[in-house]
Amino acid sequence: MSALFISGSTSLHSKTDIVLNILQQELAEQGLASERLSPRDFEPSALINLNFSDAAIIRFQRKVQQAQVIVIGTPIYQASFSGSLKLLLDVIPERGLHHKIVLALATAGSDSHLLVPDYTLKPIFSALGATHLLRSLYVNSREITVTPNGEYLIPDPIRARLQDSAAQIIAALNPEHSAHLDPGGLTGSRAEPWQPAVGLNKPPTHNPTVQLQTVALQR
Repeated sequence: MSALFISGSTSLHSKTDIVLNILQQELAEQGLASERLSPRDFEPSALINLNFSDAAIIRFQRKVQQAQVIVIGTPIYQASFSGSLKLLLDVIPERGLHHKIVLALATAGSDSHLLVPDYTLKPIFSALGATHLLRSLYVNSREITVTPNGEYLIPDPIRARLQDSAAQIIAALNPEHSAHLDPGGLTGSRAEPWQPAVGLNKPPTHNPTVQLQTVALQR
C-alpha cells in the first residue's frame, strides 16, 4: 500500500507543507508509506505548456496511477486553491483518480474559506473519476505559530484532526471500516447528509452569511 501527497504550495516552508508533514508521519506510524510531490519538482514551462512528454510529468502520472491513496493539499488564495495546484491537476490523466482514496486538505489565514475544499476541490476530484472522497480537512494557518528558533508549534486540536484524517485513510483501506468514508460528499455516488469539513463545530448552512459565501463559490 502506498500514498501520494500532492502539495499545491510553491514555498519551501509553507504551513500547508508543515501540515502535510504531520499527516505523513501519522500514516508512517501506522505502516503506510508515502511520498510527496509539489510544483517545485517540475520545470515550470512543462506544467504551463502541458508538456506531456516531459519526464517529470510522466513520472508524476505513473506515481498517481500506482498510489492507492492520494492526499492533495493547498493553500487558499482569493477564496480558491492555488494556481500551481491547478497545473498539477491538469496533467493527471482522465479518470486518473478512479479507485483512489482521496483526501483534500487546505490551509488559509482565516476560517472564511473553510468551504473551499468541499465546493471547489471535490468536484474536480469527482471529474477525475474519484469515488472514495474522504472528509476534507481545513486548517487555519494562523493557529500554527513559529518560535524565534524557527520551530513550528502545532496546537493539539489540529494534531487531533490530523490523527482523525489518518484514521480515515487507514479505515478506508480496510473494507470492513468503510463507514469512515464520505462517499456522498460531492461525488454524487450516494445521497447522504452533507458532512462539513473537519474542524467545524456545526454545519455552516445554519449561518446565512456562510450561505452567501457558498453561493459565491459555486458560481
